[in-house]
Amino acid sequence: MEFGESTMDCLKREFQEEMNLTIQIKSHFYTTDFFVQSKFRAQCQVLAIYYLIDGINQLPEATNPEIQRFSFLNISSENTDFLSFETDQKAFKLLI
Repeated sequence: MEFGESTMDCLKREFQEEMNLTIQIKSHFYTTDFFVQSKFRAQCQVLAIYYLIDGINQLPEATNPEIQRFSFLNISSENTDFLSFETDQKAFKLLI
């Protein structure tokens, strides 16, 4: 987030910058409710905020698939092995 930026404005900006997609935020979905220590800065903790969004019509091709990958996933699966972070795993389980 940039200084002074709201979480929703940040999300919209990041989708635009990283994926060249304009999104509409439907609603807040979940905010982490447990402690997660940052893996990058030991003295910091992670707070993750999840929103439900609309407006994605097609994902762009990743410029370097070894670094990043964009994909739609079927949420009918209860398998969270593809998610790297504990916060994402919990949010996904709540979603399904």
